Amino acid sequence: MKKLKEKRLKKLMILSVILIGIIAGLSFATNPEKAFGATTSMAIVVGGVTLEGKEEAMYKALADTIEKAKEKYDKEYITEQKMLDTIAAKIKEMKLNLADDEEFKKLNVVIEKQGLEIVALKDAGSKPPVFKSFEEQINDQIKEKSLMDAIKAAPGQKLKIELKAANIPITTANAVNPASSYIPMPTMDSGWDRAPRNARFLRSFASVATTTSPLHVWAEKYNEQGDAEFIGEGDLKPMISFQVRTRDSKAKKIAVGAKFTTETMQDIPNFVAELKSEILEVVDIKEESDLLNGDGLGDNLLGVIQQSTTYVLTTVLTKEANNFDAIKAAITQLFTLNQIPNVVFVNPIDKANMELSKASDGHYILPPFSTADGTIISGIRVVESNSVAVGKFLLGDWTKLNIRDYIAFEITLGWENDDFTKNLVTVLGEKRLMSYIKEHQKSAFLYGDFATIKAAIEEVVA
Repeated sequence: MKKLKEKRLKKLMILSVILIGIIAGLSFATNPEKAFGATTSMAIVVGGVTLEGKEEAMYKALADTIEKAKEKYDKEYITEQKMLDTIAAKIKEMKLNLADDEEFKKLNVVIEKQGLEIVALKDAGSKPPVFKSFEEQINDQIKEKSLMDAIKAAPGQKLKIELKAANIPITTANAVNPASSYIPMPTMDSGWDRAPRNARFLRSFASVATTTSPLHVWAEKYNEQGDAEFIGEGDLKPMISFQVRTRDSKAKKIAVGAKFTTETMQDIPNFVAELKSEILEVVDIKEESDLLNGDGLGDNLLGVIQQSTTYVLTTVLTKEANNFDAIKAAITQLFTLNQIPNVVFVNPIDKANMELSKASDGHYILPPFSTADGTIISGIRVVESNSVAVGKFLLGDWTKLNIRDYIAFEITLGWENDDFTKNLVTVLGEKRLMSYIKEHQKSAFLYGDFATIKAAIEEVVA
């Protein structure tokens, strides 16, 4: 029994050397993945002896180490030396003293020689074949001693010379890379170029958090009556009363999908990464659109504009009202409702016209409640956005807009129906979120029309 185990261990050590040799040689061959795949698929049977138990476990551990090291090397994560060092460390850890046995030394010599031959073949194969001209081939064959001896030995016989076509110089006219029509091969930008899209801004100013439930509930007071008062000694204390109701917001899903051939995903550099980015952006744009304009029906979000107030003050008046005055009047309305706005969004065209306002003598006009560059009006930050229509502005305390992410953005690749047989891959992008403004905080938002507000605040001269 002891001798059988010794025999198995010896065979295992031989296998280890073979595996190392194959890695050292075949890893530099033309198709290393295929060569190594054949190695790792060998049955664990050597010389009619099947490895089992401890010996089998040792063999599998070594093979696994070699496979992983080879995979990292193929992907250029590690160097060739690092790959070999990793395998050597594993052998040392397993206490396989290969160098002490003469049989192993001889086997190593054979394997190393084989490895060098494979490397030489690879180096030769990596160089373009060079064909000599007809004249050079004729001269070489005539000069060959064995050929001349044969002619002398058989006088009167015809001289047969084999000629190969001279190589054609590689030029841009007759060489086309199969993966590209560009000669020479160009460098490539990592991203895709596409038409500019509107910047998203709401998440930068809103109250954003995650939630663990698709349903969010809050309570709010309404129908409040009574108030505190100063009273005399022994007087009846005033009472207050109110009712409580609950409101809720449900998570809504945004999704988009596209089908692509597997060839497209393989042949275009960085395709998958860019695809993920593209789908994410499409989803984000739809999210932003609904956060602003959603009607709340069905699976749609209820947008800020649908919940905003309009301008109703009648006590703010001025002469020759302009857009600055309209925004100032809207800010005033929010303050009268005990709201503190922080950002107003305007269309870039309206913003430009506001800043370019001039007096009759040509000098620029900016009101005293605005900064010199027009980015602050009455203490409120002005942000340009194409999401707001020309002639409109959206003012608010954006901390009162609540965005809750239930399921983060996900990318899924898969097949449906007969996609597999058609080499089609379906790519899906989706997320689930909710947004809400509590009932008492809706007065913190005002969607204004410049023309309407200017007409409302224009002071009538008697």
